[in-house]
Amino acid sequence: MHERLRALLDDVETARIDLTALLERLGQSLEVRTQIGDPGFVLSERDPVPGVELHEDLIAGLERMHHAIAAARSEAVRIMVDEEGLTMSDVAKLMGRPRQLVSRLYRSASASSRRDV
Repeated sequence: MHERLRALLDDVETARIDLTALLERLGQSLEVRTQIGDPGFVLSERDPVPGVELHEDLIAGLERMHHAIAAARSEAVRIMVDEEGLTMSDVAKLMGRPRQLVSRLYRSASASSRRDV
């Protein structure tokens, strides 16, 4: 019944898994911090902070997560309004968000569902 929402939530889960892997890579790259106090440690011979590639991957992963969550939220609003008969005000109260935001989410999901048809 809600296949579009299910697919969008699958996107959120995929983005979460990918972001978790990126954060694990970040943790591994920070292991060098334990060596900084060692005698003979030469900073110029090490990369004590994540490299540019990892940094860019993290930013892309966060953006992907943001967009996936936003799309799923929008579709949830559309379902509550179009299929469950709630008003925008009702949904805004449920979500604890301003009605204007809920209206924007609804319009976004409506436009996306029309493009998918």
